[in-house]
Parts: sequence; structure tokens; C-alpha cells
Amino acid sequence: MGQSFPTATPSYNDTQGGETLGSAGAGNGLSRILDDYGLDLTATTQKIGTGESTPTINKVLAGSGVGTSVWSSTLAGLTLTSPVINTPTGIVKGDVGLGNVDNTSNATERAATATLTNKTLTTPQINTINEETAANGVTIDGLNIKDGKLNTANSVVTTNLTDGIVTNAKLSTAAGEVGGAYLSYIPVVTGVTGGTMTAEYTMTGKTVTFNIRYIIAGGTFPSGAPTFTLPVTATSFFKALQGGIIGNVSFTDSGAADYSGVLRINSTTVCAALITGTKGLLETVTASAPFTWANGDEIQITGRYQAA
Repeated sequence: MGQSFPTATPSYNDTQGGETLGSAGAGNGLSRILDDYGLDLTATTQKIGTGESTPTINKVLAGSGVGTSVWSSTLAGLTLTSPVINTPTGIVKGDVGLGNVDNTSNATERAATATLTNKTLTTPQINTINEETAANGVTIDGLNIKDGKLNTANSVVTTNLTDGIVTNAKLSTAAGEVGGAYLSYIPVVTGVTGGTMTAEYTMTGKTVTFNIRYIIAGGTFPSGAPTFTLPVTATSFFKALQGGIIGNVSFTDSGAADYSGVLRINSTTVCAALITGTKGLLETVTASAPFTWANGDEIQITGRYQAA
């Protein structure tokens, strides 16, 4: 047929990869063969070069131009659609957008201290809030709470209290307080001396309530209207009249009878025990009025007035 196979290894000039076909079937000189068949890889933007043509296991041929391809285990600039990856290695959390994830246990995270600044919590569920600095308490919107108590002055106002919420059981039982015992005091007495006396008072707001019990002793009897100092200075409401009645007096003839009297305020600090006479006239106590006094007889006073 006029054709024969070459008897020696042919040599070709390579216009794409600069390679020479050294031996048949050796896998070299690919670009020369492409030249023979008119295939030009240099015209493409992205192509496989011909820098290395011997396949390597578990690697891919990658390159960016003529004579630059290599067998590599790295895929760069490629998009994989629904890849199946078995036993991946070398992947870190930042590679998959989880750079802020760690292996902190749930118990440790619950015990951690969180600081929120200018944040809005919608329906938060908080069991306990503890003070950060000892003795400072916890302040919420200006209200300080310390050791289970409100620690801010004037933090409770009457408009915030439900009607009827304050009961006797909730009142202070300290002496002198609304729910406590009366306070003792020692009045200054004139008009009678030598006896034994007990006196007490309490205040509800500006209302003063007081009791005095004077027992005659030592053979010294009243020689005029007995007067007693008040436990708290009174308002000047009665001062101009010099006759305001602020209580009742019982003159007790021991073992015989009781005689009524009234307690008149003489000034903002002194009151006087007077006898209720005939026709409602007030009479002065004497050694023989309202009866003849003896040891053991008593003057008992109950009064109430407005403090200054």
C-alpha cells in the first residue's frame, strides 16, 4: 500500500508543551499528539496544562496553563455539587462557619457569668440574681435590693400598696410602735408628792395616747390641782383657750368609791387633773375633795391629744 510503520521512535516538535515523544506508550508527548490532530489547548481560559502527565493515586490533575499542571490532593476554586465525603480529615470548625463553637459542657455554660449591656430580654426566666460585689446588693432600674430587703430610701409609697394589705400581724411590735407596747415615761408632778407613779404612752402618727397612775403614799395628800407633764409636746390648738379637755380622770377612794374628773391641757407641755363638780363645773382637788385622801388612794388618768 506504499506505507510502512516507523522502525525507530519518532521525534516531534511540540508547540504546546515543549515535550518530546521518547517512547511509544510511555504517556509522554500528549501535547505533540494534540498538535498533530489540530487540537489547541492554549486558547482556553481554564485548561489542564502539561507540566506533569504521569497519574498519581488519590490525586487530581490541576493547573492553570500550559506546562503548569501537577497531580494534587488539594481542590481549589472548584464547586462540588452534593459531594459524598468519607472520613474527612484536616477540616476545622472555621472551615464550616462554626468558629465560635466549643466543647464547653452544658453544666459549665449554665454556671458561667453573662454580662448584658443595653439588651432587651423578652420574657426571661431567671431563678436567682446575686450581687457581683459583696455589700452592694442588686440594683434594678434604680431600686436596690440587699439581703432580701429593699435598700433604697422611699422605695415603697402608699400608691403602690393594695388597700387592706397592711394588717396588725405585719406591724412592728417594737415598744412605741403601732403594733408594740407603750413606752414608759416619767412625768413631772406638782400639787401632790410622796406617792408612787407609773406612766406610759404610744403614738400613731401624730396622735399621742397616754396613761398615768399615781398612788398616794407617805401621808402626803393633794394640796391643789395635781399637774403632770405630757410625754410629747402638744399642738398649740388648745393653748389659746386654756381649757381643752384631752382625757378622763378617775379619783379612787380605796375600797370605797370612784369619783370622775377630767384632764385639762394647761399648755403644750402640762395637763391638770380636775374634779367634775355639780352642774358640770370643774373643781380643784384638795386634801378633802372629792373625798378625804388617805394612803393607797389613786389618781388614774387616760388622755389623748395631737402632737406638735
